[in-house]
Amino acid sequence: QDVRFVNDKLYVFWVPANQVDPLDVFDISQASEKLKYLGRTLFEGWMERAIPLSYKGEDYILGLGWIVPAVGDNPQRRPQAMIFKLPSVVSDKVRTVAQLTLSSADLWSYFNDQDKSIVIRTQADGTGSIIFPASTWGPKYLSGGKLISYDLNSADGNTLKEGAFLAADSAWLRRVFTNPEL
Repeated sequence: QDVRFVNDKLYVFWVPANQVDPLDVFDISQASEKLKYLGRTLFEGWMERAIPLSYKGEDYILGLGWIVPAVGDNPQRRPQAMIFKLPSVVSDKVRTVAQLTLSSADLWSYFNDQDKSIVIRTQADGTGSIIFPASTWGPKYLSGGKLISYDLNSADGNTLKEGAFLAADSAWLRRVFTNPEL
């Protein structure tokens, strides 16, 4: 579904057959000779977009995708965001740091759009925000962008926070979001 590399590691999010997505990790440091398989992490839902992050010498991947809640009154798929901490040594495994299921069941996200349609703003203090194209249809149809913020320093479960839905042309929102003066 999406493939990214950070330094000498390759991270592959596969299309799941059963709504449990595998994230496989490969060592590509000697790619001309061999690829070394380092392991698999499974999680509920699936990722359509992966964004590498670095903070304090540690590597992370912010994943954007979908989940079908197993509990609750509405089993409709919902957008989700996850942060995975990548291993610093070969013997470690990828660890899930945070998972956020977006609250609105009537929100649609365009995670499979072009890379440039999803914009992330990172800060040196380990915080950041991301905006991606989205639309909502309740109580009326609106098109625009959805915000999510993150804090890689958070130890209290608030690593990911859902932000506002901004109704506007997504290209205009992207330009405003990337402007450092705003």
